[in-house]
Amino acid sequence: MIGKWKNLCRRALSILLSVSLLGSVVQDVSVAATKDRGDETVMLESARIAEDKLPEGDYIYFGTATAQVEERGAYALRLYRAGNLKKEASVTVNSIDMSALYGEDYEVVMDGVQEMGDGKTILEKQFRDKEFVEEKAVSDTNVPAGSGNASDTGSLAENSEAPGGIQEIPGGAQAATDGVSVEQQNFMDALMGSMVEDSTESLDTSSSCLVRFAPGEDEKILRFRILEDGESEGTEGFSLMLANPQGAKTYKVTSASVTIRDDEEEVRSKVSFTQSGYQSKDGKAVLTVSRQGAEYSVCDMTLYTSGDTARSGEDYGERYETLAFMPYETEKEIEIPVAGEGKFDVCLSDLKACSGGEHMKAQVTIAGSADNLEAAETARNADNG
Repeated sequence: MIGKWKNLCRRALSILLSVSLLGSVVQDVSVAATKDRGDETVMLESARIAEDKLPEGDYIYFGTATAQVEERGAYALRLYRAGNLKKEASVTVNSIDMSALYGEDYEVVMDGVQEMGDGKTILEKQFRDKEFVEEKAVSDTNVPAGSGNASDTGSLAENSEAPGGIQEIPGGAQAATDGVSVEQQNFMDALMGSMVEDSTESLDTSSSCLVRFAPGEDEKILRFRILEDGESEGTEGFSLMLANPQGAKTYKVTSASVTIRDDEEEVRSKVSFTQSGYQSKDGKAVLTVSRQGAEYSVCDMTLYTSGDTARSGEDYGERYETLAFMPYETEKEIEIPVAGEGKFDVCLSDLKACSGGEHMKAQVTIAGSADNLEAAETARNADNG
């Protein structure tokens, strides 16, 4: 069941995966992040690619592919050069704001840094105010007579399952998931279900600096600082990418992805139906589920129907599905086919990475019911206090 994440936003997830928070761990380079040590600059553990693993030529590459750091402090990583060191060489280091924002969450501390960001992260640009198309999959046996074909009866978010413990990353690398938050794990699960299809050249750069190697130099130190903002924003990340090499070629470890662990108390989205009662119209009932807070996160829940005086499969189409909110998606519209009369309930349960709001159950009165108008008026009065 892979349709949910692929159809929601295949391109956005592909871009995020290509230089995402998880990074692209190269098998020939052993890397790790060192714990924060207060005001001291922390050098991220680095390693050179073994000479017998390097092809013939002159190369520049990062000594660190991925790192996880605290939400404060100064850090540094090594940029290596190999091959003919008798001549000068240079490379541009660009920063990409995946879900962390340059100038607010982090900054590069190097001479000649040029800032060029637009104040939005890649995550926000790809997801905010976008309409997500989910797969529709309602069984024909649950569609009431006269309500139309099953493919016209609202959206069903399929439940994409992923194995726990170790997540597989394209290219043969793995990332351990022990101890990660539910919100981070959900985001990782979404990324795992998508293939890398888009070039990283399409990503916007938030800062850029030129690193020069003098003759004989085989190593440079790249420094950056994590900025404490006092806000709960979940796990954030950015990538540093090599571009425009001169006097050498970039090789293999051409990006370093940095994940920032949030040290603030976790804030979760609150989800709820927008009202406690709905009435059907034109052979269907349309309900809205909204969420507030932590809009940057991914959350999901189970949505299901339960009969009252209406009969499942005869008066309304039964629903039991996973409902997922992508980052910056704040509303979901649920459409259920009806035919006949009576009432039924629509409920939210099994919340993941979110909490329940005011209306976790909404009652639908089918238009053919004699008490439809009275029920709808009662519901409106209750919602208005």
